[in-house]
Amino acid sequence: DNTSLLDISFTDSSNLTIQASDGSRFKINASEPLNFPTFTQNDEMPQVTRLPQKHLKYFTDMCLPYVFVDAFREYLRGMRLETMPDGTFQAVGCDGHRLALAKARLTEMPANPLGLLITRRMTEVMGRILDDKSEAPVELRCNEGKCMVSANGYVLVGRLLTCPYPMIDSIIPREFACSALLNRQELVQRLKMVAVMTVDRIYCVQMSFKPGELLLMAENTKHETGKATCSMEYEGEPFDIAFNVNYLVDALSRARTEKVRFAFDQDMKSATLMPMLDGGNDEEVSVRFIISKIVL
Repeated sequence: DNTSLLDISFTDSSNLTIQASDGSRFKINASEPLNFPTFTQNDEMPQVTRLPQKHLKYFTDMCLPYVFVDAFREYLRGMRLETMPDGTFQAVGCDGHRLALAKARLTEMPANPLGLLITRRMTEVMGRILDDKSEAPVELRCNEGKCMVSANGYVLVGRLLTCPYPMIDSIIPREFACSALLNRQELVQRLKMVAVMTVDRIYCVQMSFKPGELLLMAENTKHETGKATCSMEYEGEPFDIAFNVNYLVDALSRARTEKVRFAFDQDMKSATLMPMLDGGNDEEVSVRFIISKIVL
């Protein structure tokens, strides 16, 4: 009952008693004030990076699903944030099978290069307190073991993962042997249709690329199949490749653009999915998704 009255009292320094008007009674053990954690002071975190709140929110939205908290490799358990020599600030999330790389241009470069690995938990909470439409600057402060974010009346302090992080730029494809331009919503719809026939735990869908048309096909253990086609603009030689359909749908749902480009390098070991921006999009931020293929 929302109209019930509560009588709250402290019996001593470590016990709290709550008495409701309906006769319910609760006794709760409280922590000693000296044991309550304190916030780190700003002067204890000398490294500072400032960027618009909406950009940091964009980073968490794009990268959080790709952070794997139970990963064997510790660096896969956090979101990587770092400043780049070209004046951009980038975020990376990777679970070993797929990777999200989001970038935003900084208007003010920090005094020293910044490289952080934030836990999944802090990334998740940070996404909750940030406003995706706010231009207000957010200060990201850090020292060797902690980082702090202040926004919208909240102060969030979390520990950093201190393990070495791979050189992500060295594994990001820069040159492509072939690429396809597709309507994002049409592709998502077709993928969900054929996904009904995929095998649990693998969720494999085969993609056959050829000029003008993409063929999607899935087959289950009973040899039942599902097929669908999408129109596309394609440059390159015809070829077949397979992916986890859930990984594709997740990346496409985060793209937020009408058109997306699938690009493949010479090795054909993964796909690079890039939202294609037009004049109406906010080009201050960008994202690309890299998804490993399934070997049939």
